[in-house]
Amino acid sequence: RDAGSLGGGRNPFLDGMAVIGGQLAARLHLLRHTYPLLRWLNVGSEKKLKDVLHEMNAITYKVVDEVIDGREAKKAAGTLDEENEKLLSRMAAAFTHETTGKVDRGLLRDNCFAFLLAGGDSTSGSMQWMLYELAAHPSVQDDLAEEIGAVLGGQPPTYENTQGLELMKCAVAETLRLDP
Repeated sequence: RDAGSLGGGRNPFLDGMAVIGGQLAARLHLLRHTYPLLRWLNVGSEKKLKDVLHEMNAITYKVVDEVIDGREAKKAAGTLDEENEKLLSRMAAAFTHETTGKVDRGLLRDNCFAFLLAGGDSTSGSMQWMLYELAAHPSVQDDLAEEIGAVLGGQPPTYENTQGLELMKCAVAETLRLDP
């Protein structure tokens, strides 16, 4: 499912991730007893955090429900291919109770959050280091731009057409080696 993060428009989920990060950092600067009081009174930054989490939960549960419903429909139709299911569908299978056959929505949602929150910071940090390394090595940057033009041929990147970006794979691997 496309998060819409490349379209340039507002994405409530990604906006929410930024708010959560900021609010958690702000908590570190408040006295130990201040933020629980704000949370109990439901005011200020704690109200904002609660509102953002409510919106993010609604978005995440919608995706979780779509995955569960799609998986159950495929199962009923006999077209479920366990080997080629996407990550969330595989997670849904892992979080299905053996006795009831029902997926634990809360556990699936919690794991979605963990993947998204952990993946956001680490991915953006890796991208920053890669851009830094490319700026320090303009010849590699030129070669990479040439490879992208040759392989993609002006088409938007997809999973399939990016598989031929060998220099890109090397640049990513080298960035992770130099700046883990």
